[in-house]
Amino acid sequence: MTEQELRRTQKLDDLAGKAGGYVSLPSPDSLEQAKLFAKTCARFGIHYAKASAQERALVDEVVRIQWAHILQERTGIRQEIPPSFSA
Repeated sequence: MTEQELRRTQKLDDLAGKAGGYVSLPSPDSLEQAKLFAKTCARFGIHYAKASAQERALVDEVVRIQWAHILQERTGIRQEIPPSFSA
């Protein structure tokens, strides 16, 4: 780890200590999922914090399925993707 990375990590640890908790940097996958989530909300014009339960369910399901497809393409391992909604 470089000196700059150590200083950055120390700042995060100091902030976490003041808050009484633990903070870690997000993984690249977590960042990618967050971007996918934001893109999906924008695509459907949904503000998640103000969304109805149905709108939230839609966003959650679309992101879940898209992420499974991304993992399948990335790893080459077939993902079990259960149906989103049943009648």
